[in-house]
Amino acid sequence: MSTDKILVPFNRPDIDEADIARVVATLRSGWITTGPAVREFESGLRAYLGVSHVICLNSATAAMEMALLALGIGPGDEVVTTVYTYAATANIVRHTGARLVLVDIGAEGFAIDPAAVEAAVNARTKAVISVDFAGIPCNYRALRTAIDSHKREFVASNEFQASIGGAAILADAAHALGASFSGKRVPEWADMAAYSFHAVKNLTTAEGGALAFADLGRGGGNHFGEQSSGPVSEGFERRVRLLALHGQSKDALAKMAAGSWEYDIEVSGYKHNMTDIQAALGIGQLARYGARLERRRAICRRYQEGLPESLWIHPFDAFLDASPEDRPAFHIYPLRIRGYDVAKRNALIASLALEGVAANVHFKPLPLFTAFRDEFDIMQYPNAWAAWSSEITLPLYPGMTDEQVEYVIMSLRKIVGLD
Repeated sequence: MSTDKILVPFNRPDIDEADIARVVATLRSGWITTGPAVREFESGLRAYLGVSHVICLNSATAAMEMALLALGIGPGDEVVTTVYTYAATANIVRHTGARLVLVDIGAEGFAIDPAAVEAAVNARTKAVISVDFAGIPCNYRALRTAIDSHKREFVASNEFQASIGGAAILADAAHALGASFSGKRVPEWADMAAYSFHAVKNLTTAEGGALAFADLGRGGGNHFGEQSSGPVSEGFERRVRLLALHGQSKDALAKMAAGSWEYDIEVSGYKHNMTDIQAALGIGQLARYGARLERRRAICRRYQEGLPESLWIHPFDAFLDASPEDRPAFHIYPLRIRGYDVAKRNALIASLALEGVAANVHFKPLPLFTAFRDEFDIMQYPNAWAAWSSEITLPLYPGMTDEQVEYVIMSLRKIVGLD
């Protein structure tokens, strides 16, 4: 391989000519807002995820916020999530008026600590938002056990909360489309999961997201009475769709049917629908998604082979050769550097930039931001601080050439003095 500098962007959207043709065909069809392409994309996602309910929206943020609102979460309630996440996960809680409760990640990896969740949950807790960072599902079995230990304290305020019978697990699976834990996809473990189709995600619709869930709830009955999860799940889907389209009882496609112009505004909702232009891009992306995941896995394997564990802590050690029962989505490559602090990490990123390699950091813990530091102190979250201080995110996307991957490895080794 030439030693000349090779430019390696941090990310590049995976768009092929078939994607472009499908979007152009949609533009020419005369139907560009929510319509047949969105319905087709939702159907494909339901089949891929093995769930009965998928609602495509304009972002994963919208999917999570509509889920919390549909659950009836608001002032007087609490929602627990991890300190190690993007701001969207926390912002949506504040938007509902509920109290945001942040907990640390575990000592290993980047996932929310189930023991910290168990300590934080109380009678006011209506939801726990897990974060499948880098596409690695958190330990949903331990998380479920932690939440279920408080079920006797739980008092539901609507039929959806009653069906769940305890604090709902809402998975922020923005990184984790297709990931599985112990043989089940994320929506089978969580009560619902939100996926992102942002420009840099594994599957993109430029901007977009989806809420996915199977039958809602775990059979918890209380003063609302025992309910079949099927009808409750259908009611929950309808509630989310209403909230996401200004409370309108019919979407544009339904209103266009002959004689079907009449509609109602049932609640004061929001505007979060996905367009057919976005869905047209997503349909083709989904069709080749399996092959793109395998390319991501191959790049991750090469990073692990080329960078010695004596210096670096690799994120996918336990998964590259694991059975399909435990499979991440390999969204980003968050590499931790043994013995590094913030200053040394930042210097390394600057040195990589001089070599033509764009690296990043994921995620800056929430208490380090102005919007959160008055309420939360990063020193109360030592595991998150330690992880962030020594973390660097390497380029990872299917369009990376083998030469680019080797150049990233060579550049890192040279900067730290291995070569």
